[in-house]
Amino acid sequence: MYEPRCYCVCVYFLCECSCLICSKSSTTFFFNMCVCVCFNFSQKQRRVALRKERRKRKRQALAQSRGSGTATFKFMLSSLCLVCFFRLRLHEEWLEREKLAQEEFRLRSEREEAARKRKEEEERVIKEEWEAQQRKEEEEKAQKQQEKREREVKRAPGG
Repeated sequence: MYEPRCYCVCVYFLCECSCLICSKSSTTFFFNMCVCVCFNFSQKQRRVALRKERRKRKRQALAQSRGSGTATFKFMLSSLCLVCFFRLRLHEEWLEREKLAQEEFRLRSEREEAARKRKEEEERVIKEEWEAQQRKEEEEKAQKQQEKREREVKRAPGG
């Protein structure tokens, strides 16, 4: 008798596969996405078989997870707690770094502001000294002009 050629393509773990169309069993190295492909059947028959296979695997996985539901739930809860703990710790570390950066920025701003004020004060003092020097020179110049006029007036005949 002619036996249809088929093979199972599985994706994750070792499993015992049996084709729903030809009922041929084969051991494969993977599990989870078990797909049996029979070459002697139409595309429609293969699609129907694939759907049946997927539904079967889904039911098996659900039954298995229900059997270990409390352990799975506890594991998921503890995983979630760990994730939350690490996320909180990372957030606290980030807050600490942010606080240090802001403090550093504040100190740097204060130093820059103090340096700017010191420079402005120095410039103001220098400007005042320069203006005082200019006034003094102007006064001396005016004084010399006045003295010169007075001497000219004294020398002038008739004066």
